[in-house]
Amino acid sequence: MLSLRHSNGRWGIKLVANALLVHEAKRRKLKPDNATVDQQLQNYEQRFANDPKWPEARKRVLPIITKKLQDEDIRNQLEKLVRNVPPPTQQQLRQYYDAHADKFTSPPQPRVSVILIRVDPSSTEEEWNKAMEEGEGLVKRLRAGEDFATMAHDYSGDVTAEEGGDMGYLHSGMLPGLPEEIVSKLQPGETADPTKLLEGVAIFRLTDRIQPAASSFEASQQRVSELWLSEQAILRGTPSSRSSGRKRPFTWMSRASCHSPPLPKSLLKNDGAALPVETK
Repeated sequence: MLSLRHSNGRWGIKLVANALLVHEAKRRKLKPDNATVDQQLQNYEQRFANDPKWPEARKRVLPIITKKLQDEDIRNQLEKLVRNVPPPTQQQLRQYYDAHADKFTSPPQPRVSVILIRVDPSSTEEEWNKAMEEGEGLVKRLRAGEDFATMAHDYSGDVTAEEGGDMGYLHSGMLPGLPEEIVSKLQPGETADPTKLLEGVAIFRLTDRIQPAASSFEASQQRVSELWLSEQAILRGTPSSRSSGRKRPFTWMSRASCHSPPLPKSLLKNDGAALPVETK
């Protein structure tokens, strides 16, 4: 039963993919090769000529078979068109590189530390105000010169407390909207004002920022070629190659991918996805 279920799943995926291909082929006004379709229909006629049930079934089945063969033909035409993408010249690759320099530039990577004063989301306004006052007091001490790592170890309720609040180097999008906006406005060494989040009051400090760095054409040439071919396939291609017009869902980078300490739990859902944590 398991193999049958998996087989049915693959069939369903193929069915949808074929329907998308046919839709795209019709959008491009591709027409079936009637000679090829007629020859295939004759093969069906010959195959069932001696079947006594064929004359009765023919009127009902033949239009369905004809439609299927026509769709297959224009789908094959489209697939052939998509596959025939000629390899790029050096000049085309250089032009693509020059026109898309941002694709070959590493983004800025801020190194962020955090102190989290935990507050239950259902707490009273008085309790939230008390946490904000505590956060403001800590910020004053930090700006007066006290050590952030020591204070994070002593006061933070986040898992990074043992690392002095260090979240490591982060990439754009790893923090939700409000925390990322706050960090983006800081200069290395600066501490932000306390901020209300879902699980408490957070104090962010920017300890360092790696600036964007462009990769040379020579070092990026394989990536340039891959992107150029992908773009050409999209221009020539099918809805599936364009993800049916849908944007890819945002995905958090893992700790392993950026060699950073774990993100604060207050900034993550239980399943690791981004939370809209800012509160008014």
